[in-house]
Amino acid sequence: MEYLLRRMNGKLHRLWIIISMVAIIANPVVGSLIAILPVTEKHCQMLLRYQVFSLIDVPASKSCMIWYVVGPISIVPPYVLCSGVSILYVIFCCCFRNLLHTHSKTGLEKEHISCKNFRNHLLTHDRAVKVLKDFQEVMSLPVFMIVVKDCAGIFFGFIALDPFGRISNPLLFKPWIWAAVFVSLTSSISFLSISLAAASVGEASKNASDVQQEMMKRVHASTLQDKVELFVFFKTHKTAPFNLSAGGVFCFTKGLVLAAIGSLLTYSLLLLQFS
Repeated sequence: MEYLLRRMNGKLHRLWIIISMVAIIANPVVGSLIAILPVTEKHCQMLLRYQVFSLIDVPASKSCMIWYVVGPISIVPPYVLCSGVSILYVIFCCCFRNLLHTHSKTGLEKEHISCKNFRNHLLTHDRAVKVLKDFQEVMSLPVFMIVVKDCAGIFFGFIALDPFGRISNPLLFKPWIWAAVFVSLTSSISFLSISLAAASVGEASKNASDVQQEMMKRVHASTLQDKVELFVFFKTHKTAPFNLSAGGVFCFTKGLVLAAIGSLLTYSLLLLQFS
């Protein structure tokens, strides 16, 4: 990745790293505070029994004191892991998108392109696609699990908040409504960020393919043999636009965002209607 950034004049902005570190730390801390502070002794005891699978009896008078220690320990690590993976994935997607756009722009800077420059352009693009495929192989399954978690969070938030007042008995007592809002909001932001960042890589890859077609028209080949060799070389290295996927289950596109949100809202409304 670092080699490609240097080769294609790409940059990893320091601001991205700073904002990412703040988000990775702030998100779980705020979430744990919202979840553990507005609770009574009764709810503290219920939460502690849930955490220890009802194997240990906790005195009612000390349940909240223990929950204030156990709660962050059980809540913060999963949030840190999920937030870190999500933000890392978005940053890498943005880097790949910028690399492909920068490489495509450099290819069209000259009106007349030599065969050597065109070959170098295609070979550099092949290296970028190879790194992109390695990235896809490593991050595909973790991102799939995070997207599923985000969709479940959005679904849970919509049902728990019950905006149309269809549920006679509220699922959460009043102080935890803010926790439901936090879960739903962070899940929505995570899902949109991952989906749109990954979809932008596919669009950049499609744009790179269009640029290669345009460059092919501008290549200056002096002899017929050079033209034939160039055509064969182009056909050999020509690849379809690359789209990132989540575990091979679905590919990230802008249409996926609308389809997923529409499905979540539809099933949420159906569940509220039957409740």
